[in-house]
Amino acid sequence: MYLQNESGYTLIESLLHCIVFIVAAFGISILLLIVSHVPTPEDVYEETEFEVVSFDLNRLLLKDVSRIEQKVSHKLFVYKHKDDEKFEILLKEPYLYRSKAGGFEPLIMNIKAGSSWHVADEFIKLQLVSENNNIMERAFYVPTVQK
Repeated sequence: MYLQNESGYTLIESLLHCIVFIVAAFGISILLLIVSHVPTPEDVYEETEFEVVSFDLNRLLLKDVSRIEQKVSHKLFVYKHKDDEKFEILLKEPYLYRSKAGGFEPLIMNIKAGSSWHVADEFIKLQLVSENNNIMERAFYVPTVQK
């Protein structure tokens, strides 16, 4: 009941096993990194900025609305119930603007071309594509107030 090789486990064999294990572990870790998407700090910042802008749009601009129109590409006109006051929301790369005191104030920056509004009855869908090709979408329910 003796093995043919009585010299034992050699150093070369153990090094070979370690190398095979390291290569396999490295391959699996690379595969996991490719499959999983870990958000970068830029992605997190863009999402946070978009959430703040969405909150501001919903709270400030899309309240007490009498009508919403989209006359030209990437430009939205929001008419307030009170005195039929008009606000403009403009998508022009690389910014999303809103009208304020006769001018425009940037709400969010680093917007890539191809951002768009979709307006339906009492429903607005905003889709922004960032420079990092992150697609950010938000839908707003805007009930119109009749005069």
